[in-house]
Amino acid sequence: MCKCTKTSLSFTKNTGLKKNEDVVLKVWHLCHDRKRQLPDPPNMSTSPLVSIVIPVFNGANYMRQAIDSALAQTYPQVEVLVVNDGSTDNGETERIAGSYGERIRYFAKENGGVASALNRGLREMRGSYFAWLSHDDAFLPEKTSRQVGFLRANRAFAACYTDYLQVDPGGAVIRRVAVPWRPREKALKALFARQYINGSTVMVRRECFDRVGMFDEKLRYTQDMEMWFRLLQHYEFGRVPWPLARQRVHPEQGSRDARPHQRESRELLERLFADLGGKGLLDKMGEPACGAEQLARRHVWFGLAVSRGRGWYDLGSAHLEKALALWPSWRNPARFYSPLSKLTPLLHRLQKTRVHVVHWLMKRVRALPPKH
Repeated sequence: MCKCTKTSLSFTKNTGLKKNEDVVLKVWHLCHDRKRQLPDPPNMSTSPLVSIVIPVFNGANYMRQAIDSALAQTYPQVEVLVVNDGSTDNGETERIAGSYGERIRYFAKENGGVASALNRGLREMRGSYFAWLSHDDAFLPEKTSRQVGFLRANRAFAACYTDYLQVDPGGAVIRRVAVPWRPREKALKALFARQYINGSTVMVRRECFDRVGMFDEKLRYTQDMEMWFRLLQHYEFGRVPWPLARQRVHPEQGSRDARPHQRESRELLERLFADLGGKGLLDKMGEPACGAEQLARRHVWFGLAVSRGRGWYDLGSAHLEKALALWPSWRNPARFYSPLSKLTPLLHRLQKTRVHVVHWLMKRVRALPPKH
């Protein structure tokens, strides 16, 4: 049996699909093969409604482009919900939303953060599918059609995301971001190292929220990542391998407020590590760790994930020390990684210093008068 088929059969066991290799391979190639053509747009006469929710706070600079992109979808069964999260821009956000009249559904509320605005949209939406669009991002015209086609063709997936383009404040493309696909168990682990799922690329079946609940309104920066963790405990995420959204990179982005964002992320990931680890979702066999060795290996894995993936060497080192305290054996991999994790930040600082010194020397050399 070929390697692809073996992997597909393993994927079948994890997702509960029937052991039909043709069906499995169809799903597998759809997720992985960029050259394979995406599913045809669905029959519009029987197409379900998609609700695009745009939460906005003081978004006058970019929200018109976001709304226009939502209204320009080639998939006609779309409703656009704009939720004003207590903007303080002298009514500019409300005036822009009002200019669209009945083409959008507009809701105003007191400021409560992105999660509270998304939850208002979830309560008000009428569609079968939920799509989130940040007010400073934009959809490409075929995004909704392609994702609905994918989810209708692949009932094993409860949600899907896409690749996307990063653009500058003026809309010029900086780069294309190709997002990897992983089965549920691997996706849960990968999110500890990196938040690789962009909220503006995600589409979710509405009924999933009835099971996992709404966005956590106590979180100001990481409400999206926390929701992906909750969904992935029960459902598979699929990938549509085309750039179907534009993520704008600009100085006003709230999620780029580095210190509060990092502090909230660290607290969230430590809480999720304890919770998912207790459920056995981070262990190879899917069983809760009970012995000292198993617990220690779990801490080693978490320490390496946050050190290598997020650069949190202090947190990673703390978990490696916990691993050594739990299982002081010489077979504990933390005995190798712990001193290395303390040395790595120093090496990074030395590398940055070297770069600064080289740049300084190059400037001095350029400033020298030319030889005659």
